[in-house]
Amino acid sequence: MIRKYTKQLAKIEFVKNSFTLITGTLVAQVFPIILQPFLRRLYEPSDFGVLALYATLLSVFYSFATLKYDSTVMLPKKDEDAANLVAGSVFTSLIISILLFLLFLLFNVQIIALLSLPEIMRFWLLILPLSIFLFSSSQVFNYWLIRKKAFKSSSLNKVYRRGAEGVSQVGLGVTFFGSGLVVGNIVGDLTNFISSYYQAVKSGFHLKALKKLKIIALFKRYSSFPKYNALPALLDTISLSIPVILLNKFYGGEVTGYFDLSRMFMALPLALISVSISQVLFQDISVRIRDKKTIEDVLKRIIKILAVAAGLIVLIGMLFSVPLFTLVFGEKWELSGVMTTILIPAYGLRFLVTPLTITFNALEKIFWISLWQLVYFIMICSLFFLDGISVTEFLYVYLTIDVIAYVIYFLLLRWQVRNYEKNRILNA
Repeated sequence: MIRKYTKQLAKIEFVKNSFTLITGTLVAQVFPIILQPFLRRLYEPSDFGVLALYATLLSVFYSFATLKYDSTVMLPKKDEDAANLVAGSVFTSLIISILLFLLFLLFNVQIIALLSLPEIMRFWLLILPLSIFLFSSSQVFNYWLIRKKAFKSSSLNKVYRRGAEGVSQVGLGVTFFGSGLVVGNIVGDLTNFISSYYQAVKSGFHLKALKKLKIIALFKRYSSFPKYNALPALLDTISLSIPVILLNKFYGGEVTGYFDLSRMFMALPLALISVSISQVLFQDISVRIRDKKTIEDVLKRIIKILAVAAGLIVLIGMLFSVPLFTLVFGEKWELSGVMTTILIPAYGLRFLVTPLTITFNALEKIFWISLWQLVYFIMICSLFFLDGISVTEFLYVYLTIDVIAYVIYFLLLRWQVRNYEKNRILNA
């Protein structure tokens, strides 16, 4: 009876924590979504193309800025160890951001030519390392907040970020400042960094607990994360970024702007909700694994909920994307609705699978994440050979690659969970 009651309480707490983070994520997304009809009339599609390229490059480089040590903050039993991992991760991010600035300064022209970027990106490349540091450091502090179960604080940080970003972009757009979209993005990242650090300190993170030798020892303890996950994580992020870069290269900045609206309206909100669920799941599963308890029952419940939600998302997206985009953003954005209709199955599948993959980190099975990310990178690189086909054909090939890859990811995850359960029972 007591055991059953304890399980019920655990379920309630998990749902409550997930709801808190998801609510914060949804509220944070309300700002950019509400503002999009105004922003899409203040700025040109090409301006959004530049923002998409900046955000894409940011996502590529921030993915390895901490060498994936940010993912280890949840793992130690002692808060003191976790605090040292936070400090070490932020310092690592600072060093890598400085090195990237020097790289962009020395090879600015070559990078622009290699990626076929618009001329204005020469300037934004020099600002990019600042965004990389702010964004990656904010993620580190967010892991600390999740560890401390400060889910409300984590949610508020998302709201502050999007609010500051949206207000800045509208204000600069009204003054006809074409680069206001990127500047607003940077303002949002700065706001998020300040807020995340403040919330982390309120939740018990203190600089006085930090020790250089302790950080080095912990980095050695969790060396499998940069060894097996940093480079593959970079490849994974590059894989997600390649379509944006190739759309710009093959079809121009205007088409990239249309794709950016599709991604912002559907893919990014779904991805952020997935991340919120995965962070709560990571905290819950990490504790269960440390206590040698089952994790399969938790995962089965989450899979059922996510599968129903993903199915509804795909159905609604395929039926109403084109009329919705045309109504809200204007006739000139109809192509964004068409793109969403094509890609919505991939968005839904990622929404289902992505939150579950945090289980690999909790199990410290980093090798299997690395292997999948390498395979996915190889698959997505086939898009480089599609120059000359139509945009629609390009998107259908991209959709096919994503569906195959994420089905494989899901099956690999289920296999690892079953192995854990078998070993747990044998060693009980």
